[in-house]
Amino acid sequence: MNKIRFILVAVLLSVCASAFAQLKTVAISEIIDKTHQINYETKLRLRTSLTAAINKKQGYTAMTRADISSILNEQAFQNSGLVDESTIKRLGAMTGASLILITEAIKTDGGSKIYVVVNLLDVETARVRMTENHTMLFNEIESGCEVLANKVLGISTASSSDKPVVLYGYLAVYPNDIGEFRSAPTAIINHFNTTKTHNDNGWRLPTDEELSVMRNMASQIPGFRNTRYMTSNQTSYEHPTAVRLVSTTYVGSVQQAKVDAEQAERQRAYDIIYDGDGDNGVYKIGYYHREGGVVFSLSSDGRHGKIVYATGITDSYYDAGDWKPSGGGWRLPSINELKAIYRYKQTINATFSEKGISRLESSRYWSGSASGNRKVWRINMADGYVSDNNNLNDYYHLCYVLEF
Repeated sequence: MNKIRFILVAVLLSVCASAFAQLKTVAISEIIDKTHQINYETKLRLRTSLTAAINKKQGYTAMTRADISSILNEQAFQNSGLVDESTIKRLGAMTGASLILITEAIKTDGGSKIYVVVNLLDVETARVRMTENHTMLFNEIESGCEVLANKVLGISTASSSDKPVVLYGYLAVYPNDIGEFRSAPTAIINHFNTTKTHNDNGWRLPTDEELSVMRNMASQIPGFRNTRYMTSNQTSYEHPTAVRLVSTTYVGSVQQAKVDAEQAERQRAYDIIYDGDGDNGVYKIGYYHREGGVVFSLSSDGRHGKIVYATGITDSYYDAGDWKPSGGGWRLPSINELKAIYRYKQTINATFSEKGISRLESSRYWSGSASGNRKVWRINMADGYVSDNNNLNDYYHLCYVLEF
C-alpha cells in the first residue's frame, strides 16, 4: 500500500512539475510615480489589475514582490528609469521569475486619466523585451491593464479586429502568438477548436515546412518574431518555445465565404438587370433600363443618362426609322454616341445576353450624324473604325438610343 501511495505521489508531483514548467513567471514591481501624483489606492489597483490580467494569459503567471522596488531604488530608478544588466539578473535570482514587469504611471489630460508605461525585462538576456503604453480613465483601470497585458505579452484574446493572415491562398496563420511552452499546449488548442475561435475548429501547430513558409512571409504576419517557434514535427522542447497556430480548414471557409459573396453579388446584379430600375434609382454602365435598353452614358449622380437598344436588323439609312422601338424619344445615335457604345460593347452585350435580346454585332452601324455632301457617318463595331458613306441605300445594322 505504501509503495502504491509513493507512486501516486510521484506521479502527481511529476504532473505538477510539468504544468509549472509550461508557465513563465512575471514578477511585477511597485508602480513607479516620478511626479508623486498617483495615490496609494490607484497604485494598488494598477498592480492588482496587472497581476490579474497576466494570470489570465495561457502560459504565464504573475507574482508581486515589494523587494523589487527597494532594489531598483538602490540605483535611483525613480529618477533615471534605467536598469542595468546586473540588476536585472539580481531581480531574477531573487524572485525566481523569468520576466520582470516594471510599471510607471503619471496623470494626464488635466488629471482625468492615467498614462501607464510598462517595460518587460527578460532575465535570461538581461534586456528589455518589450515596452508598451496605454492611457486609461480611473474607472477603466482593470480593462486598461488587460489591454497592456495583451500588448506586452504578445498574446491577446481574439477580437473582431484580429483576423488570421492567409499565406499563398492555403495557409491561415493565427493573428497572435499564444504563449511560450515546454510542451505542446494541447489543452489550449483544443479549447480554441471547441469554441471555434475565429470561426474555425482546425487550429494546430505548424509543420516544419509550414513554419518555413511563415518565416519567408514574416513581413505579412503581424507580431511574428525572430524566435524559436514550436512545430508539430518537434519531439522535445529544451526551452520555452513560442507558439503560433495555423489552419488550412479556415482557408476553405474563407474561400467558401468569398464564393457565397460573389454568388450573392451576381444574383443582385441579375435582379438589377431583370428589374431595370437601377440600384434604388441609381444606374451604372451596363445596367438594364426599364425602357428596354442598356445604359452606356451617365450623369455624375447616376440617375440620368442614355440607353442603347440593338435591333439585330440591317437596313438602309432611308428606312432606318421603321425599326425603332415604340414610344417617343428613340433615335439613331450620333457618331460620338456610337463611339461610347463601342467602348462599352462587351459590358452592354453581357446585359443583352442576360435579358435574352439581340446583341451588338461586330459589323457596321448607321449613325444619325451627317458628314456633309449627302454622306453619313458609320462605325464598325468590330474594331471601332469610323468612316462615312454616300450610298445611303447600303444595308448596315441599326441600333437606337434614348435619354432618361
